Amino acid sequence: MSESSIVMKSRNLLFTFILLFLSCQSQEEYYYEYHENGKVKCKIKRINQIANGEAIWYHPNGNIATKATMVNDKIEGVSYHYSEDGKLISIDSVRNGKAHGKILTFYPNGNTKSLGSFKNGKAHGKILTFYPNGNIKSVESFKNGKLNGENFYYAEEDSGRLVKKNRAFVIQDSAYYISATTYDVNGKIKQRGALVYVEMEKDTVHLGENFKAKLTLMNAQYDSCELHYGDFDEDFVLQDSTSEKVVIVKGNEAQIILKPHKLGKNYLRGYMKDFVTVWTHDKKRIKQYKFETIIENAPKESNLIVVSSTIGHYFEYEYFVVDK
Repeated sequence: MSESSIVMKSRNLLFTFILLFLSCQSQEEYYYEYHENGKVKCKIKRINQIANGEAIWYHPNGNIATKATMVNDKIEGVSYHYSEDGKLISIDSVRNGKAHGKILTFYPNGNTKSLGSFKNGKAHGKILTFYPNGNIKSVESFKNGKLNGENFYYAEEDSGRLVKKNRAFVIQDSAYYISATTYDVNGKIKQRGALVYVEMEKDTVHLGENFKAKLTLMNAQYDSCELHYGDFDEDFVLQDSTSEKVVIVKGNEAQIILKPHKLGKNYLRGYMKDFVTVWTHDKKRIKQYKFETIIENAPKESNLIVVSSTIGHYFEYEYFVVDK
């Protein structure tokens, strides 16, 4: 074989090797979509046809709408969002498809609207909100998406003037209660509310079954309180004599016995009307709160039915009932 033939064969082998090497490398490209007006709608970096890297979405006018990073076809990390006129609207962070980390939002004038942190898709830690003029609006504390700790709310026209504060406690993953205080323009207490929480000795009870519960009144202003459970008409007049009355006397905590009743049409309609009356030590009635207990889901043989009630602005509790 001649020397020239050997050289030619070596070159062919080298060329073939280079082609094979290049074919094994990651193939990078940009994926595009377009608006009806022909302008680019999105530009996404792809490696081996999977979105990985920089991703940009555009408004129809050509301005950037969102700048983000893609990892395996999903947005991951910090993203920036803009209005059609190019103003920054928000900055957020995503991990495993859920909000995670710092999140900021902005007013059109550029001032911060809110600042907070999220964990696995739920608010966690301090959340601050601001008025358009830059004054602080609220400072709230969250734990796993629920208010937890002291929270403060301020007036817009008078920077730093406290309007309302409350304190929230997470008792269970799905239940919490709040005590709230509001203030007038002079900083004096205008109103104080006491929320009630019912803590069960067990999560599941049967209709008609006796069970123990612990009733807690935060910052209780009254010496006694009556809870009425029963079937009431539209004017909240008691229609069913089998309902029980529970009396809470003096103090923030009391052990009580409740007995839920199945009241035919009342439960078939999916709700039960109740009321709470509060009294002073001299038996003078101060207020009577009226509310409805909503049964969210009541199939037979169900494991758990969540029943939630709210009275006015101040009263909220949750308990659990299953049908026999």
